[in-house]
Amino acid sequence: MVGHVVADYFSSAYVNAYLNSTVQAVSEAGGGWFAYDQQGTYLSIEPPVIGDVPPQPSPYQHRTATEDELTRMVAAARARNLKFVLKVSAIYDGLLDPAKDPFGAANLDIAARAEATLDQWADRLAQGDAAARTYWDAWFEQYSAFVLKQAAIAQRLGIEVITMTSHERSADLEENAPRWRQLIARVRQVYGGKLTYIIPTYDASSGRNAFPWADLDYITFYPASRISDAAQPSIAEIKAAFERFSNEVVEPAARRWNRPVLFITTFMSRTPPYHEWFEWSQPHPEIGLDLLTQAKETEAFFQVMSNKPWVAGIFSWAFWWRDDFNSTVNPGDASYDKGGSIRNKPATAIWRRWAGQAF
Repeated sequence: MVGHVVADYFSSAYVNAYLNSTVQAVSEAGGGWFAYDQQGTYLSIEPPVIGDVPPQPSPYQHRTATEDELTRMVAAARARNLKFVLKVSAIYDGLLDPAKDPFGAANLDIAARAEATLDQWADRLAQGDAAARTYWDAWFEQYSAFVLKQAAIAQRLGIEVITMTSHERSADLEENAPRWRQLIARVRQVYGGKLTYIIPTYDASSGRNAFPWADLDYITFYPASRISDAAQPSIAEIKAAFERFSNEVVEPAARRWNRPVLFITTFMSRTPPYHEWFEWSQPHPEIGLDLLTQAKETEAFFQVMSNKPWVAGIFSWAFWWRDDFNSTVNPGDASYDKGGSIRNKPATAIWRRWAGQAF
């Protein structure tokens, strides 16, 4: 199972202008899977309210894809013999100030405060706080409604895999395990495909023990951390880091839960090779553009993981909707030249080569 997760920045303009060319580019980049990150949003943190990212004033601004648009995506993928993964998550866009730069300091602060509030509720739940139990009951009611809506769409469209992700601290808590089991069971009632959940971490302790992995079909890792502090690490250095990750984190989880592993890789085209959910400081002059770092990380990762019997697949992250690097939503924002997209970069050739022999 080798494929690419198309960047979550979805808009009317993008789907109308770039859908077919993007799906074709995924097909040509190696592998047989097209994945799309279908995002809902927090509309409120206290109380928790989760729903669709609402339509924006501009046709270029991000929102949740409609069922009709997902239908078009699936049809375009099927026309190129690609299978489909629907990634379902909740972000903070609905909380941001639309009058300000979505990647600017003011809105980043809003997102950071929202994350901190969720962390506080997780801490209170771990301490046995009754109000926190009520809070997380409400949170799961909201998140479940969004996931179940997407699961019903996925069933109608014949989508092969759903991967869920959420506020990661909530997945670490033993107190929330029954809530996750209930949600997984409810999804299985409306959706007959495979299910997985993403661990957005590179840390050996997070998300492994409390989450009900045995109820799912795969364990999905998103190694979102730095691989090396070196500005120009060698393939051998990167490979050694991935071997440690495999031995200390991934293999123990796969063996404990007896589940195959998927990876969503976030190899940035920047130096040093940090890995994050999104590289907010892309235009920053002190962050260098380094396409070869991404290529080296890709090669090293495949060398380490392709022969592991418990690895079922590898996906690239943030495959961009357009061919060009520099013309994104915000003028002057070159977010995807230094970002995780492999499109039109040297790493594409490595994906093509490995896709023919891995898994």
